[in-house]
Amino acid sequence: MLIMPAKSCGPVEQGRYPYLVIRLMAGVYQREPLDIQPGKPSIHVGHRSSSVRHPEPFNADGSVSKACRALLVMGVLNAVRRTGFRMCVVWDPENCTFVERDGKCEESATPPSGGLGTGGVGGTALPIEIDVDSPPVPVSQGVSRRS
Repeated sequence: MLIMPAKSCGPVEQGRYPYLVIRLMAGVYQREPLDIQPGKPSIHVGHRSSSVRHPEPFNADGSVSKACRALLVMGVLNAVRRTGFRMCVVWDPENCTFVERDGKCEESATPPSGGLGTGGVGGTALPIEIDVDSPPVPVSQGVSRRS
């Protein structure tokens, strides 16, 4: 396991939307920045390397286009299924999409908040780096109980 101090990303800066929130466990979240650029349609969800490429990623007002949103949610759903972690795309302070392991995607006006995590969803730094590019380790591995 890679152990290193987590760097707090601090509070979400104005104009730094959208971003991705990964629910590691109840009350523990990790915020991942999203790099959105024009280009051939593709998406990657990874530790500090999440990105979306779309031919027309933004509307005239600077918001993420409907087609780019759909591509992003589809890619996040694939990442949720691959990693087992529930995720949420936060589009702006009052608009987000929760992506569940069963494939449900629900729109909400209340982005995740509170708990432990790196800035934007808590503020208390996590003690280890979480690699979302790797599948989760089953709980039974490496856990021993004393009688």
